[in-house]
Amino acid sequence: MSNILKNNFKGFTLACKQGFRLQSFPYNYLSVIHYITVGRRNHISYKALYKQININLFHFSIGLILSFVKNIIKILLGRNIKIWKLLKQN
Repeated sequence: MSNILKNNFKGFTLACKQGFRLQSFPYNYLSVIHYITVGRRNHISYKALYKQININLFHFSIGLILSFVKNIIKILLGRNIKIWKLLKQN
């Protein structure tokens, strides 16, 4: 049982780190879902892991929110540059 727990925690913390890296959304999201389904298959008692999972999901969601904000800022900066180019032409 302890080996199963260790392996699942490794997989889940990796998913959280990928969330922090602010890369591709779908891959990160799928890795969290994969962790949860694998955990269920191995009959992990979620009451025992509740705090740890909550903390990891919190960190993961912070990563996703930061990447969303980063993408919005990129889009806005890109539009501002285009607007400046149009203004300079006129």
